[in-house]
Amino acid sequence: MDTDVDRPSRDCDRLRVLVVDDDLALAEVASTFLERRLERVDAVPVSAPGDALERVEGDPSIDCVISDYRMPGIDGLELYDRVTERRPDLPFILFTASPTEDLEREACEAGVAAFVEKDGSTRTFAALSSRVRREAT
Repeated sequence: MDTDVDRPSRDCDRLRVLVVDDDLALAEVASTFLERRLERVDAVPVSAPGDALERVEGDPSIDCVISDYRMPGIDGLELYDRVTERRPDLPFILFTASPTEDLEREACEAGVAAFVEKDGSTRTFAALSSRVRREAT
């Protein structure tokens, strides 16, 4: 159930974004960029999909999940499936350095809110910020 009590970050007019990437340095860079570009965002970098699931389950203030696709253990689409089992209305953005038309189509068919190609450029992070603004507000 999605109520104002369940979403404290919205009460204080802030968005909490969980950034999941097995490369913690990249998750931290993306988090920093989002916080600088979107003043209402608090980004939380996480390097393991299992840790991300624990955060989603235990922290109702998470407003959006951004995830890499290729990670050890489970990939980004599997993580999406597990996140939506717990929080079906939570926006999920797939942020991948391995884009293919098939992957983009599969993500769209699964219900992923957005698909952003990750190439490390400022333009990529600007596109990611735009999608967060659009999907999580």
